[in-house]
Amino acid sequence: MIEVKNVKHSASLSEETLAYTASVYFNGKKIADATNRGCGGMTFIHQTKGNLGTLREAEKYAETLPPYVSKFMPDDPLPMTLDSHVDDLVARFLDERDWKRRCKTKTYFLLKGDDTNDGWRYVNRPYSETILDWLVNKYGDQIDVIKNEEYI
Repeated sequence: MIEVKNVKHSASLSEETLAYTASVYFNGKKIADATNRGCGGMTFIHQTKGNLGTLREAEKYAETLPPYVSKFMPDDPLPMTLDSHVDDLVARFLDERDWKRRCKTKTYFLLKGDDTNDGWRYVNRPYSETILDWLVNKYGDQIDVIKNEEYI
C-alpha cells in the first residue's frame, strides 16, 4: 500500500541516519515527498498538492503496521508512524539495490548454519550454470541459499 520511488541517497551526508529524498506513494498514487538530512533528525513528509486527505489515510494505515523494532533498542519497540515506515522502506530499497549490484560480479551463498548477518560466502565470478555446478559439486546438500537466485 505504501511505496517509495525515486530514491536519491547521499552516503557522504549520512551521519546518524540515512540522508535521502524519495517520493511516497499510497495505493499507487504519489501523495508526498520525503526528506531526511541524515544527521539524526526525523524524516519530513511533505504532501504533494491536493493530497492532504490521502496523506492522512496513509498515516492512519502506517499506524496499523507492526511496531518499529530498532536494532539499538530491540526490547523497546516504537509504534509505527508514516515517517518511520518510509525510513524502513528506503533502507530496504537501498539494501536491495546494493545486493543487485553485488550479485552482478560475484556469486553469494550460505551454507547451512552460516550467519546471514556477516556469513555470506562468495565466489569471485558472476552466477552461471557453471558456477552452480561447481558449488553443488563442492558443497552438495550443505548449500542453504544462493543469493543471486533472487535476481534471476
